[in-house]
Amino acid sequence: MRESRRLIFGALIAAVGIGAAVYMYQRSSARRPQAPPVVLPNAVDAQRERLSKGLTLDVTPSLETVDQVVRDAAAIAASVAASIQGTALPAPEDLTGLFAAQLRETLNGDFDRRLAMLVARGIKVTDTPEDRRSWEAGIRISRLARIGLDQLRVEPVYVEGRRVKPDELKIGWDRSEMSFNQDVMPISKDIEGQRLTIVEVSLPMELTRARTEERRVGITAYRYAWNREKRQWVPWSIVVLKTDDGIVLFPRF
Repeated sequence: MRESRRLIFGALIAAVGIGAAVYMYQRSSARRPQAPPVVLPNAVDAQRERLSKGLTLDVTPSLETVDQVVRDAAAIAASVAASIQGTALPAPEDLTGLFAAQLRETLNGDFDRRLAMLVARGIKVTDTPEDRRSWEAGIRISRLARIGLDQLRVEPVYVEGRRVKPDELKIGWDRSEMSFNQDVMPISKDIEGQRLTIVEVSLPMELTRARTEERRVGITAYRYAWNREKRQWVPWSIVVLKTDDGIVLFPRF
């Protein structure tokens, strides 16, 4: 009889333990954030196709046409962004508007206009004579550069802190990236910790080395991070992708 009671008591303890374990697991599962979806399931194939086909430059801006070129690029970006599957980008009009403003500064830059654009996005930039001289010298790299609107792409790179775009280095590109320092940015640069969403708008571009007039064609990718607090996109970085080990040229921020 005593042995039977011991067995029943042991079974009750085991049941309670199992129930507690199940309860703790369910609570843990409920608290665990859901992983964001993979936005572009065919992204690797798309990148490899872009690499294998080569880069084409189908537009040569002039002082008379640069504004129309920028409008065309913004319209294409808006159309491409609307077709992205698996996610809805916040404030797509703000994203394409910022891209248009930055592309205009790349192709026909004006220091004061560029300064106002960055300040409006919360970026702390300085305005000294040296800043102006340096920027004016650098803008010659991309002024009225030939670009490829036919190969313009809009792609999420991170969605809520999770990388969804394939690493370009693993596909065959050579990559360089330039970004602002943390002390001038309005948002943290901790992508995973802050669960940032970062999107890039990219297109082929011919950049010219100012001193030697040497020209190189690569992909210029403008990356933007979503500022949840201000509900606007912020310039995050400029990435240049190319297929050789030659010089690296960057359009100016």
